[in-house]
This record gives sequence, structure tokens and C-alpha cells, in this order.
Amino acid sequence: VIIIGWWAMCIFFYPGLLTLDQPLLLIVSATFTITTICYGFILRGIAPVSFFILELVADVATQTVLIYLTGGAKSSFFTIYIIYCCSGGLFYNYKVSAVIGVLCLIFYSGLLLALHYGWVDFFTYPFHEIAFFQPNAFLNNWLLLALFLVVVIYGIRIAHHFTQVREN
Repeated sequence: VIIIGWWAMCIFFYPGLLTLDQPLLLIVSATFTITTICYGFILRGIAPVSFFILELVADVATQTVLIYLTGGAKSSFFTIYIIYCCSGGLFYNYKVSAVIGVLCLIFYSGLLLALHYGWVDFFTYPFHEIAFFQPNAFLNNWLLLALFLVVVIYGIRIAHHFTQVREN
């Protein structure tokens, strides 16, 4: 469901991403696939800690791609790392939050170094296509805010459910 939602948002807000030569969408698709496979192994009890950490790595990699797409070093979306770190603490515990925090610092540092030393070019969105909304249009941020608030509220609902399960 998450990967379908992500692809729908890309097509809706940024259809030009589908025409890129860069492997960004392949990386995101691969991380979603890795997350799904890890989740399957975790549910079966096969090396749950290792696959859980691999799942966290895949999630942080996807977030790093999103930060790269939204401006890299100049992006305000680095805050997605903070939200993810908080979510790990809410859903699990402070140890998971600490692992996520370390992964975020490693991946973000890698992105900043890659951009600074020219190992990776700064991302430029192909503005020649017109999406349903123009890139950087007035309503884009509002719609993204509404969408992310729904996700956050749903996440808190899940966290509340797991808290009640633990209490019982």
C-alpha cells in the first residue's frame, strides 16, 4: 500500500520524475521491496533483529532520496529523519530510536559529502512537464501537509493500539 501511495504521489505531483535517467526511482522501489521482504522474514521469526535493522536502513535510504529530490543540503525535509526517529521511539522504544538516529546521521552525512565533493550532482527537477499542480505551486505544500498529517494521525493510532496491547 505504501509503495502504491508513493508512486501515486509521484505521478500526481511530479510526473517528470518518471522520465529521469538517474536511478532514484529504482532505489526507492528497491528499498520498498527490501522492506517488504524484511517484514515477511520478521513475521516468520527468521533473524528478526538483523532483518529489522535492514528494514530501518532501507527506510532511511528512501528518506535520503526524498531529501535529495527536495534540494539536498538546502532541503528542509531533513526533518523527516526526526519524525522517523520519533516514530521508532513511539512504536518500539528508545533503543530503536537511537539506531534510527545513528542511521540518519550516517546517511545524511553521506549525502552531504557526496554533494559537496561532486560525487553526486545536485538534483534538478525537469520542469518541462506540467503536473496537475505546477511544481512549487501554492496548494502543493498544503496538500502535502494534509497528507502527512493523515499519516501521522494514523501512526499515532497504531502506536496507541500497541500501547494498549502491551498494557494488557
